[in-house]
Parts: sequence; structure tokens; C-alpha cells
Amino acid sequence: MKKNNIDISAKLLLLILSSAVMYIFPNVNELPLVGGYIVFLSIIFIIKSYKNIMSFIVALFLFWFNYSIIFANYFLDMHSFYLRDSYSAVSVIGLRVLLIFNLILCLFTKNSDSKNYEIAWKYNKPVSEIIAWGYLFLLTFILIFGFSRPAKEGGRGSPSTIYEYSIVLFIVGYYFFHSNKYYINLSSFLLILYALQNLYYGGRITALQELTIFFILFVHKKSKTNLKTMIPVVIFSFIIFTGVGLFRANFRLSTSTINDIFESSNNKALTLDTAYSAYYTSLTFIKTESILSLPERLRIFINWICSQLVGGSLIRESNVAQITRRYYIHYYGGVLPFFGHFFMGYIGTILISLVVAKYINDLKSFYKKSGLSKCILLYFVVTTPRWFLYSPSPLFRGAFLVFVVYYITEQFNAFFMKRQYMRMNERDKLQYAKA
Repeated sequence: MKKNNIDISAKLLLLILSSAVMYIFPNVNELPLVGGYIVFLSIIFIIKSYKNIMSFIVALFLFWFNYSIIFANYFLDMHSFYLRDSYSAVSVIGLRVLLIFNLILCLFTKNSDSKNYEIAWKYNKPVSEIIAWGYLFLLTFILIFGFSRPAKEGGRGSPSTIYEYSIVLFIVGYYFFHSNKYYINLSSFLLILYALQNLYYGGRITALQELTIFFILFVHKKSKTNLKTMIPVVIFSFIIFTGVGLFRANFRLSTSTINDIFESSNNKALTLDTAYSAYYTSLTFIKTESILSLPERLRIFINWICSQLVGGSLIRESNVAQITRRYYIHYYGGVLPFFGHFFMGYIGTILISLVVAKYINDLKSFYKKSGLSKCILLYFVVTTPRWFLYSPSPLFRGAFLVFVVYYITEQFNAFFMKRQYMRMNERDKLQYAKA
């Protein structure tokens, strides 16, 4: 009871302090203070999440993104196209939106418990090897034909939509065929090839998602965070992904490139250019709100909802970044809570933030969830860079695709296992029933 009272008091204090920061310091000259407070909220969220590996990974991503946005805009002497609105009136609103998002995560997510339980990741029914081989064939096909390779050495490659969504197949496949060693070994080999191909041709996000899957399921199998495992992985990943960001398809691991990486990282204080670029795009969302009326933005919101079901290519006027680029130059992306703000103002910001808080709370009871929920939650974790810096679609359309693939796999498995059962003798049927 006392613990609950302390928790409520701490949340109330945090709410009061956040309200003061938002409304007592609204001037552009005071924005660094507001930004520093946002980073402080990100640290609190890490503390709330660190005992659970999956929520901890999300918290680390969000901290890095928030840190990059704030420090690039307010604490570093950097000259960039993406930092031109740092001290404009629109940034007052921008930092309020970021503050609200991080505050809601701190107020409405549970603390991770201290249980050191296994991540229960296994389909407990017999599975068909036919489907397993079908998965491997499909993943191999996408690996070869789903990626556009440049004609010249040093050019950037381009993953297709199906290449990016292949992580759904990896996640669902790992769940259903977890006890099939041949499948696990071969699919893991393919997963590494997917990541390496993306990195070799200058991509980062898709590779990061695939390697995060591998880390959670095979490198770090416990739910309680082990910093001895995390630290070397984070350092090595940082070197590789920063190098790809600097040199793109020309990146090769060598002493000279590592020196360049550390020099650039020192100058930029480990900030991620993708994050503050996405924030700049987000500020154009706010600017465009004064051009488009609320009914127009609600119409775009309805179009966006429809696009989550049938795809954005079939629904016109559904992509916020494309619409806002008609009025302001930017390079796409967008920070998650700003999509909610574009559609419905601060109410939209709060609603989209609560969706993320719900995902986080589900992560903290991951071991109790159904197989489908586990697959969706793992997808949520590994796509954190996508849904926070690019588009909210992974939270909705991505989860829907996981559901579709899971359901189809389960139905096909039931069909093939039924046929296999009918061909069994009585002794095999008895063993099958026990399994």
C-alpha cells in the first residue's frame, strides 16, 4: 500500500513539474530547458523499463532519438538544414508535443517486475515441415528478388516493401518452428544475409530490425536485462550503423573508417541525423496545420485509416509527409506524436501516446500472452525506429499483417497436420495426441 502511495505521489509530482515546464517556459529562448527536461523524462522511462529486455530496448531507442533531437537542436554547434527551425515559434509547439508523449509513457506504463523468467517463445502444437520449407523458400525468394541492387559499385540499394515486411515472416516462422533445428539454423542464416545485404548497399533501419530479432531470441534469452551482454552489442552496432550512415554503400570496416566514425561521432556527440531530420519534418506538419482546416485534416485521417487496411498506394491523400511536402521542403519521415497532432491536435498526440503505452505495458507481461500477441509485441519492439521516426503504420498495419500471416500459417498447419494424422497408424496417433 505504501509503495502504491509513493508511486502515485511521484506521478503527481511529475505531472505538475511537466505542466510547469510546458506553460511557464514557453519562450523560444527557454527551449533548451524544455528540451533538457524531455531527455530527463526519457531517462525516467529507461529506469522504469530496464528489468525487461524488450521494453528496455524500446526505451533505449526512444532515449537515443529524443537525445539526438534535443542536443542537435539546442546543445551542439552544428550547421544543418534540419536545424533551421530550432528557435522558431513552431518549435515551442514541437517540444510540447514531444514532452506530452514522453510524459504519458512515464505516467501510464508499469514498472518492470524483477522476475528473471524465460521469454516463452514456442508454438506448443505439432507443426508441418511442409510449411517450414515453404517459409524458407519464400524468404529465399524475397532475399534474391525483393531487393534492388545498384548497377554501379558504391551505389545504394533499395529494399522493396515486401523485403521490409519480411520480418513478419521471420517472427512468425521463429514462433511456429522454434523446435525445428533445421528451420532455425537456415532461417537465422537467411536473416543475417538479409541484414548484411541491406548494410552492404547503404541501408540501416531494415538491418537493425532484423538483428534486433536475432538478439532478443538467440543472444539474450532472458527477460531480465544483462548489461554485460548489452554493452558490447550496443558498441559494435553503433560502429557499424554509424559507419553505414557516414559512407553508405562505400562503407568498409577498417582502421581509417573507424577513426572517421569516432571523429564524426565526437563532433555530433553521438546524435542520430535520422532523428533530427524526422523532427524537422514533423515541424512542417505543425506549419501545415495552419494551412489545412481541421475538417481537411480529419479527412486525411480517415484516408490514413483506410490505407492501413488496403495499403497507401490505393488510397490517395493518406500520406501526411507527402501532403506536407507540397507546402514545405523536407525529406520525409516524421516523429510519431506529431502525426496525432496533425490529425487532431493535442488530443491526437495523447491518443497515439496511449497506444504506445499500451504496447509497453503488454511487453511487461509478455510471458503471459498468446502466441499471436507475442509475435505482434516482438514486431512492435523491432520496428521502434520505424514507428517513431517514419510512420505510425507499424503500430497498426504492421500488427494487422502479423495477425494475417499468423492466422494463415495456423490454418495451413491445421490442414496439413490433419492430413498427416489421417495417414498415421494407431501408435503414431497416440504419440501425436500426447504431443
